Formats: sequence, structure tokens, C-alpha cells
Amino acid sequence: MLQKLACCYVITQALVDFIRKKGFTTHMFRSVLIIILVIAVLWISRTVLQRLKQTPVSNKPLQNKDTVQCSHCKTYIPVDDAISHNQQYFCSQQHLEDWNQSR
Repeated sequence: MLQKLACCYVITQALVDFIRKKGFTTHMFRSVLIIILVIAVLWISRTVLQRLKQTPVSNKPLQNKDTVQCSHCKTYIPVDDAISHNQQYFCSQQHLEDWNQSR
């Protein structure tokens, strides 16, 4: 990160020296400097966002919850979220109704 800031500083200083030698007006100098700063901020923020995306979300182990299979769609769901009916488990009320109609 510091290397990129140092690189931006060196580039900015080189451009400032170039602009001074060419006789740019103060207004032109200010416009060029603002453009350079905007580009530097965008570049740095892009780098920071990429690093944030690469970091692991969590190092916590997943909790082992007991799961059951929905008798209708065969999807596994936590037993706490399942709907139980006649020793059958369902992931939603709709699947319970669909299963009852098919029997």
C-alpha cells in the first residue's frame, strides 16, 4: 500500500515539474492535479476492495446441526426449521400439502 502511495507521489511530482516547465496557468495546473488525485483515489480504493474480497469471511467452524430430508423435494434442512407430520419432515407447508395430495 505504501509503495503505491509512493509511486503516486513520484508520478505527481514529475507531472508538477513538467507542468511548471511548460508554463501552464494556475487554473490548468489545478485541473490536472485534481484529475491526478481522482485517478489515485480510484486506484487505491480498487486495490483495497480487491484485498477485502480476498480475505476469508470467517475462521469459525460451522455448527453441526441435525438435518433431515424433506420427504417431497429431498432437500436437507435443519431439524429446527422442518415441519414434522407422521414421522415425515418437510421444508415448507406447501411441500407438506403437496405430499399429502399425492398420497
